[in-house]
Amino acid sequence: MKLASYVSFTEILRGRQKNTFIFVFMTLTIALSIFHASVARTIDSNKQTRLIYNTGADVIIRESWPYHVTRSQEKLYTVPDYEAVPERFSEFDIQQRTKVLKMETAMIGHDEVELSAIHTKEFGQIAHMPDGINKEHWYNSLNRLADMYKGVIISTNLAEAKGYKVGDFIDVTVIDTIDQGVTSEDTYKLCIADIVDGWPGYERYTYEYIDDKLQMVEHNLAVMNYSYAVQGHPVRPYEIWCNAKLNGNPVSKTHFNNRILEKLSLELNNSSEIKITNSIFTLEVIGALILCAVGFLIYWITSVQNRETLFGIYRAMGISAAETNRMIWIEELFLTLVSILVGVLSGLISIRLFTPLFTALYLPENSLVKLDISMNKMDIFIVLGVVGLIFVVCSIILSNVMRKLKISDAVKLGED
Repeated sequence: MKLASYVSFTEILRGRQKNTFIFVFMTLTIALSIFHASVARTIDSNKQTRLIYNTGADVIIRESWPYHVTRSQEKLYTVPDYEAVPERFSEFDIQQRTKVLKMETAMIGHDEVELSAIHTKEFGQIAHMPDGINKEHWYNSLNRLADMYKGVIISTNLAEAKGYKVGDFIDVTVIDTIDQGVTSEDTYKLCIADIVDGWPGYERYTYEYIDDKLQMVEHNLAVMNYSYAVQGHPVRPYEIWCNAKLNGNPVSKTHFNNRILEKLSLELNNSSEIKITNSIFTLEVIGALILCAVGFLIYWITSVQNRETLFGIYRAMGISAAETNRMIWIEELFLTLVSILVGVLSGLISIRLFTPLFTALYLPENSLVKLDISMNKMDIFIVLGVVGLIFVVCSIILSNVMRKLKISDAVKLGED
C-alpha cells in the first residue's frame, strides 16, 4: 500500500468519532433529496392516473339533443348523425368511437345507481382502465357481459350492501323526466354477470356540498348491454366515447359539453396545486443539496486547518505536497462514497416506508386507483451528479486552502 493511502485510511480509522458527523450529515441530505424527488413524482403521476381513470376515454362527446314533448307525454329526440361524427367534430382526429348510453336516473330497489349501456367490444378497445383496481383484468368482465344478453355488471359496494352475487336476477328501473313533474319509467330484468370494484369513468366517491357541508358521497354502478337497453325502449341521448386526439383546430363549446383527456391533463399540469406542490419539493431537494455542499466544505476546510501542524510534520519527514493533497483526497473520496451508498439505500427505504404518508396529504380524496410509488432512476443520477459536482468543487477549494496554509512554520516546528 502506498504511503498516502496508508496514512489516509489510518486517519479515517482513528477519527471514526470525528468523521461520524460528516458521514451522517451527507447520508441524510442525499436520502432526503432522493425521497423528496420521489414524492413529487409520485404525486404527479398518481394525479394523472386518477384523471385518466375518472375521464374514461381520450374524448367523450356529449351533444345537446333537441326534443319535444308529445300530447301523450312522450319525449321525442332529434337524433344527431352518428356516422358523420368525424366530420361534425373536425377538432379531433378520431380513430375509433362507440356509443355509451348513460341513464338519467336508475334505481335498484331504493338505491340509486349510475346505469350505463355499452357495446362491449368497442368499449374495451376505447376506454382507459388502470391496472390493479379490480382483482382481475377488466376484459374478463366485458367478456362475461358479452356472453349474457340480459346481463349486468354491478359495483362491489352495491353487491355487499344488498348481498347480491353473480347469477342473481335484479330489477333496474330507469326514470326519465318528461316535463315538470312528469316522469316515465322503464324496468329491465337483468342477471348479474360480474361484480367489479372499478370501471372506466366510474367514481365511487365524490365530494359534494350537502347542507352547506362538504361530504363524501358513495355511488353505485351498473353496466348493461347497449343492444338490450335500446330494444323496445324509447330513444335516449347517448355519449360518444372516442379514441382521438386534438388536431389543432379550435374546440367548439357551443353544441356539446365534452371531456377531452388531453386538455384536462394539460390543465392539471398547469394548475396552481401541482405547481405549488412541485415547487415545494423542488426547493426541499435544492435546500438539502445546498446544505450538503456547505456542510461538506466547512467540515473539510476545518479539518485541514486543524491538521496544519501534522502536515508540517509530514513535510519534515520528506512527504511531498502532492502526497499530502492526495491523503486528503483519499479521505474525502472514501467518506463521500460510503455516505453516497448509505444515503441512496436510506432514500430507497424511506420512499417505500414514508411516501404513502406524504401522499395522503396531497392526495386526500378517496379513490379506487391504488397508490403507485414512482421512482425514476434519473432522479437518483441527478442527485448523485450534483453530489459529484460538489465533491469536485470542494476538492479544488481544499487544494487552494492547503496551498495557503503556513506549512513552512509547521515544517520548522516538525524539525524541532
